[in-house]
Amino acid sequence: MKTSKYIMLLYLVISAAAFAVDEIHIDYETGATVYAARFQPNGDVFITSGLSDEIWATVGNYDVTMTENGTGGHFVGNFDTSANIGDGSYKITVYEQLGGSPADADRAIYVGSIKWKDGAEDRDASASDSAVTDALITSKHSDTDGKIDATDAELAKVPKSDSNVTWNVTALASINAEVDTALVDYDGPTKGEMDTAHALLATEAKQDIIGGGVGAILVLTTWAQDVLEGDVWIDTAPTPWQVVTTVKEAGGGVGGAERIRKDLKTINDVDVTSSNQRIDRTVEP
Repeated sequence: MKTSKYIMLLYLVISAAAFAVDEIHIDYETGATVYAARFQPNGDVFITSGLSDEIWATVGNYDVTMTENGTGGHFVGNFDTSANIGDGSYKITVYEQLGGSPADADRAIYVGSIKWKDGAEDRDASASDSAVTDALITSKHSDTDGKIDATDAELAKVPKSDSNVTWNVTALASINAEVDTALVDYDGPTKGEMDTAHALLATEAKQDIIGGGVGAILVLTTWAQDVLEGDVWIDTAPTPWQVVTTVKEAGGGVGGAERIRKDLKTINDVDVTSSNQRIDRTVEP
């Protein structure tokens, strides 16, 4: 009889080990009603008893009751209620029940995973997964910090958009480089080239002035020579306002060329009839 009692006690201990409890833990608002659903890797969901799984139909078929320990807002629930779930990694979703019973409209408040082995949670594997997750979070956090720092460094290069905008060294160097590039592309004349062009223009201007002066000198020289040779006569009236000058080239005959210059008045009708005729006419104002 005692042997039977010991066997029964051992069976209960083994059964308790096989049917581990409270593998699902969450912290949530105290007094809430929450339940869990368990999913296969392929997305199928276990029915409440855990004896089978199926494609999701309605949450009322899959809810696993979770209870609050005291009033601290810590809720627990059993993962395998029938010792039927095999080894593997499974997803757990916890919902808050909003009405009188589980409904598809209930909102998910937690999503996690569990490693299951030999009818119990494989805590070593779960701890390993947590360590990997923690390392990944730390790595991503470091990457994020690095990117934020890099962004801050780039933003520091941008002039501040306030009333006292100041170009920093980096911005000034960039602007200066752009100006240098524009000047190189423009290829404007150097000071030496401009000096050469200026000297050339000055030389050409002097040549024009000299040429004009020489031409005037030649005209005057020719005219003076004609006067000396007697080919030109100059007649002047008695008073300045009666100045009349008639020049007739010798040898022109009746049809010869005449050049008449007059100050103050114009003589419109001068009759030259011979090559050696002298003309004196006065014009009243």
